[in-house]
Amino acid sequence: MSINYRDKIKNNYKNVKTYDYNPIYQIRFENYDCYLEFYINDVLVVYLGGKGKSAGEQTVQMPQYILKSGVQTFRVKIYPLLDKNKNFEKFVSREAQLKVRITYQDYEREKTNNQNEVFKVELPKIETDVPFLEFKREFTATVPYELEGWSNGVDLSKEDPKELEQEVLERMNEIASFYKNKDIEGLAREYYNRVKEVDQAYYFNTKEHSASWESEITEALNESKSVEVLSGTMKLMANGKLVPPLVLVCDEYLLTFENNRKRL
Repeated sequence: MSINYRDKIKNNYKNVKTYDYNPIYQIRFENYDCYLEFYINDVLVVYLGGKGKSAGEQTVQMPQYILKSGVQTFRVKIYPLLDKNKNFEKFVSREAQLKVRITYQDYEREKTNNQNEVFKVELPKIETDVPFLEFKREFTATVPYELEGWSNGVDLSKEDPKELEQEVLERMNEIASFYKNKDIEGLAREYYNRVKEVDQAYYFNTKEHSASWESEITEALNESKSVEVLSGTMKLMANGKLVPPLVLVCDEYLLTFENNRKRL
């Protein structure tokens, strides 16, 4: 009997565990005149671009990047602004500012403005011309779950780059075909493991939430007219175990997935 992954995703709420305390970890930041990348455990969480000042403290949730309790790494990369031709300037703006906090809270038990602070850091004033800035910190997180994520992935840095890039491109095209053919079962099969772990990291244990995955992707597919695989330079994350999110353009929708290949 074949497995129906659409049904598995719809019923995933039954597998999500909740605990006496359900922490969700966050990156909270304020920035001015800089493009940023935030990484947790060497995995890109978010890229943020734009000139000017953020509207107060912003929040990026990132529990799915914490696979288990223990020491975690936080890294931020700061890039120059774009010029009028949409190219990066030579140096990071000397006006660049950044304040970052790592926090956590249980949203069901604690008020939204009552976070527990793990650490905070502020970018010092830039006195010299630099093409980019990068700094890294370690912190300890305590979570009640354990996720597999990329932990059992193959060390892709030891493989032939050209062969690996070809393999990744083939996988991208395979998944693109699911979007082009509106193959929801195929997409459910590709996304299931990721959905399962994200749901656990956020403690999403309602029937309505599990049902929303199919309705949202169906809406996106129905409103799209074309799918395109974007080309780009491949690099590795998660200490060589993860290819970064690869992008399919589905009209104006950006659809990302992760290639997490394992040695069987």
